[in-house]
Amino acid sequence: TQGMAGGILLGLLALNLASRNRGTSVLPRTCAATASTAPVSGPVDRILEASRAGDWQRCVALLDEARAQHGSRLLARSLHATSLACSRAGEWAVAERLLLELVDTTGLAPRADAYNGAIRAASRAGDPKGASRLLQQMSDAGVEPDAVSYSCALAGLTSDPPAALALMQSMRDRGVQPSARCYSSALAACRRGRCGAEATRLLRQAEEQGLALTEPDFLHGLVACGSSGAHAQGAALWARLRQLAADGALPPLSPKAFTAAIGLRAAAADADGAIALLGELEAAHGQPD
Repeated sequence: TQGMAGGILLGLLALNLASRNRGTSVLPRTCAATASTAPVSGPVDRILEASRAGDWQRCVALLDEARAQHGSRLLARSLHATSLACSRAGEWAVAERLLLELVDTTGLAPRADAYNGAIRAASRAGDPKGASRLLQQMSDAGVEPDAVSYSCALAGLTSDPPAALALMQSMRDRGVQPSARCYSSALAACRRGRCGAEATRLLRQAEEQGLALTEPDFLHGLVACGSSGAHAQGAALWARLRQLAADGALPPLSPKAFTAAIGLRAAAADADGAIALLGELEAAHGQPD
């Protein structure tokens, strides 16, 4: 039996060698496909290795080499790995180009983490328009943005309150629940934009979701209320912050918390309330500056 199998195999190999001159192959299709794509594994493996090492420039160089040598047989994971390396290095524009190429060349959708990395890098580079564009490209490619995607984009919108609030609403419209980080970024935008009512609404929504808020989140709301004239809403936020600290859900109130509350009382022309808080601050933390 072994001799017969060996004879059959030798016969197939002989036929295959003879048929090469005619441009055909008698090898099974799966074997032929494996043989045709095998040379790609070298560049791909080197790209993956360079990506893990964080060497984005080497990734790009190897990618160019792979394109030149293998053309359409370039595997999608090479583009994915290179885009991740570029994003980690802050080269988000290069990552964007590679993600577009991945979609156009392979017809495959990149993984969400590739888009999220590029969005995060664009936000950190101070380019919120680039982050928003990548978020749209993600949707266009059929990859549903998740809470991480929106969080990365919102981190770059803290100086653009209307855009931050619009993106938070877009999340809800698409059925994505904002994360605590999303709320923190949106609240920071409200503070800069003096949007007290919006900050109060966001804090209420976050608590309704059961998210763990922090003192800085409430401070954003307090300052926004004080600067926008929403004094009653600010007083309610201060009462809620005090209650959370008293219940142990938050650490004891910091001097910054008292300072924000004093500023809120001062903005409301409540001198007695401001003086009383000043006394509490001194009792809790010593002589204030």
